[in-house]
Amino acid sequence: MAAGLLPPLSESRPFESQKFCDGAEVPVTLSDDRDSPIRIVKNILQSDDETTGWIEFTNQSKQTILGVSLVVRYTSPSGKSPVWIYYGTSFHKAKSTMMKLRKPLSPSLSANLIGTSTFVATSCPGSGHVERMEIQFSDGTQYVKGTENEIRDIAPANLSLPKMKAGQLPSDGSIFLVRIDLDLGGTVTDVSVVKGSLEHPPEVLVKAMKAWKFDTFSYQDSEYVGTVYAVVRIDRTRCELRHCPFPVDAHNLPSPFLLIDLVVSRGDDGYDRTETYVGASPVSRSGVRYDMQDDSKN
Repeated sequence: MAAGLLPPLSESRPFESQKFCDGAEVPVTLSDDRDSPIRIVKNILQSDDETTGWIEFTNQSKQTILGVSLVVRYTSPSGKSPVWIYYGTSFHKAKSTMMKLRKPLSPSLSANLIGTSTFVATSCPGSGHVERMEIQFSDGTQYVKGTENEIRDIAPANLSLPKMKAGQLPSDGSIFLVRIDLDLGGTVTDVSVVKGSLEHPPEVLVKAMKAWKFDTFSYQDSEYVGTVYAVVRIDRTRCELRHCPFPVDAHNLPSPFLLIDLVVSRGDDGYDRTETYVGASPVSRSGVRYDMQDDSKN
């Protein structure tokens, strides 16, 4: 992808007009269906500001299930562009999403799981494969199957920006497609701007992004080294995410990518302070951008 300028924001459509993957059914395979305690009935995937999956499964064992953990690797029809999603009935350090079983799952009964990835898939994956499965039974035994060391994931750890003097950050609506290189520990080693609404983004912004930190891990402590692509958008108007301008079409984006919003406000001391959001989720903030629903009371 050659470096260049993005279209003017005045010619941009709102983010909600992007249709990356709109509720498609994606087949998910298991290493050995006959040996597995569960059977996957259906998998629906949606990708907008993040990638969300919904799985319906059936207990095909002879025991009652108390807990389920699945790690699914989704790939494009060409077999590239993997997106990892963790589905689980217990908390995992990488993911905030979990769905507890309402009651123990007896043989032949079905249940649903929801999982998310902070990465946006720019098109519907062609297929998914369960790379790791953990099942907890009511008699205290476990079923564990699948690789561990090859399961990799990346999660934002610290994407904060220091306060800056007024005028140092780009104007409202500035947007950049950046490549972020990471070392084994998740420290940023380099940031390069692939495209942007400005020909030369301020060095102070690039320097701040180089101080970002990511969690990089597998599901058994092996390290990951690689590259993250992110769309970084500057917002001073606090527009709701889906209504903010987005001048990049899906076919011009690497897949998957992170959608990062830097929401800037001017303090009484003349400095700009920034709240960072990945998708619709705050990863560092000093105030509330828009309402976040809490489903725990429902």
